[in-house]
Amino acid sequence: MKFLQQIAKIYAEKLTPTAQLLFVFPNRRAGLFFRKELLALTQKAVFAPEITDINSFAATLSPLHKANDVELLFTLYESYVHVRSQHTDEIESIDAFVPFGTTLLGDFNEIDKYLIDTKMLFSNISDLKNLNDQSQFLSEEQIQVLNAFWHNINIKNNKNETLSFNNQFISLWDNLHDIYTHFTETLIAKGIGYDGLIYRTAINQIQDTRYETRDIPHSIIFIGFNSLTTSEYQIFKHFQQLGIADFYFDYPTCFNSPSPFANTVAKYYQRNLKEFPSRYPYTQPTEHHTPNISLHSTPSSSNQISIACSLLTSNSSLLTSNSTAILLADESLMPSLIQQLPKEIEKINITMGYPLSITPIATLVNHILTLQTELTLNKQGEPQFYHKPLLSILSHSNIQNLFASTSAKIIDQITRANYIRITAAELHNIINQLNTTDEEKQFFITLFTPHTITKELLNYLNNIISQISNFKFQLTTNSSINIAKYLINSTNS
Repeated sequence: MKFLQQIAKIYAEKLTPTAQLLFVFPNRRAGLFFRKELLALTQKAVFAPEITDINSFAATLSPLHKANDVELLFTLYESYVHVRSQHTDEIESIDAFVPFGTTLLGDFNEIDKYLIDTKMLFSNISDLKNLNDQSQFLSEEQIQVLNAFWHNINIKNNKNETLSFNNQFISLWDNLHDIYTHFTETLIAKGIGYDGLIYRTAINQIQDTRYETRDIPHSIIFIGFNSLTTSEYQIFKHFQQLGIADFYFDYPTCFNSPSPFANTVAKYYQRNLKEFPSRYPYTQPTEHHTPNISLHSTPSSSNQISIACSLLTSNSSLLTSNSTAILLADESLMPSLIQQLPKEIEKINITMGYPLSITPIATLVNHILTLQTELTLNKQGEPQFYHKPLLSILSHSNIQNLFASTSAKIIDQITRANYIRITAAELHNIINQLNTTDEEKQFFITLFTPHTITKELLNYLNNIISQISNFKFQLTTNSSINIAKYLINSTNS
C-alpha cells in the first residue's frame, strides 16, 4: 500500500463530527492527493478535515501576512538606499539593483527559515580582508556576474579598479546586517513579510509564554516531510510538547540500514524518525533498486514535448497510472504539452505556475507598446506607425480569433500599398472603408490611435484589454446561446 493510502486508512476511521484534525504537508499538491485517498476510504458523511501546506500553517502562527514579490523588492531597495546613503554617494538605480535584490531576497529567506543569527553571519564576512589584495580567485563567469552589478568596474585590467571594486564589495557586505535589520523592521511595521520572516516571527510567537493555543486543532498531523529546516523543526517540537502532533515521514527503509543509499543524509532522516515518532504504525516504502533512467537527445526544447508524449503513447500503463508525472524544466512549454497529450488522458493535475509574461495577452501588449514607442513624425508633423509591430498586432492570435476577417483585410491593404510607415489618418481611412460592423471599426481605430503621454498610454492599454475581454465574452455567450438553441430545437423535433 502506498504511503498516502496508509495514512489515509489510519485517519479515515477517526473522522467524526467532533474530531478537529489538521493535516499539514510540505506542499499543496501532496495535500490534494491525500484528500483524494481519504475520500475513497470514507464510507460515511463527515466534515472534511482541514488540509494545508507548511507555509500556510506557519502563516497562521505569525502576525504577518505574505507580501508579493514586487512590494518586497521595492521595500528592500528603500532599505538599501537608506543604509548605503550613509556610507557612499554611489547608489545604484532600481534597474541595476533588481538582479542583486532578487538574490538578496532569496538569501534572507533561507537565513530566516534556518533561524540564523544574522549579526554573526554578516560580521564574519569582514574577515575576508584578503579580498582587498587580489581578485585572482574569481572565475571569468563570476567576474561577469559581479560586473553586471558593479557595471563601471573592470576587475581584470586595472589594479586600482580592482581595489576600488573590493572596497565597494567589502563595504556592501559590512552594511548587509543593517540593510537586513531595516528591511525586516519595515516589513514587520507594515504587517507583511516573506516566507522566511513569517517562519521566524511564527517561532517567536509560539515560544512566547503569553501565546494562546485555543484556536489550534486537537490534533495536527505532519505528513510526508523530508529534510527539515530549523524553523520547521522548532514548529514540530512545539506541538509535540503540547501533545497534539503526529508525524509520518516518507523515508525509504534503505536509509535505515547499511547500503549504497545510506549516505550522510541518512543521519538526519534517522534523527527525525527518532525524535518525531508516529502515533500509529505504518510501513515505510522499500526502495532498494536503482532508478531506471533513460536519456533522449533533442535539438530544441519544444521537441521535449513530442518525446514525452510519444513515450506516453507507447506505454499504455503510463496513461492510466496515477503515479505518472511530467516535470517541465521550462514552464512556457506547458500549453504545448497540454495540446499534445494523448487523447486517452481525460484528466490531468497541473501543479505548476504559469507566468503572465508568457501568456498571449502579454505578447499582444508588448507588440502594442512597441508600436507606440516606435512612433515617428513625417514631414508634415503627423505621427506614423512602423509596419512591423503593426502587422504583428494584426496577426496576433487574440486579434485573429476575434476579428479574423477584418484584420486580414487591413493586412492586405497595408501589404498591397507596400507601406513601410503609415500615418494614423491613412490607417483610420482604411478601417473606415471596410465592410464590417461599426463596433469593430471603432475598436481598430482606438487600437491604432497614437499616444505619447505615459498616463494616456496606461489608460489606452487598459481600454484595449477591456474591449478584447468584452468581445471574447460576447463570442462565448453567443456560442453558448447557439448551442442551447440547437439542443432545444433538436429536443422539439
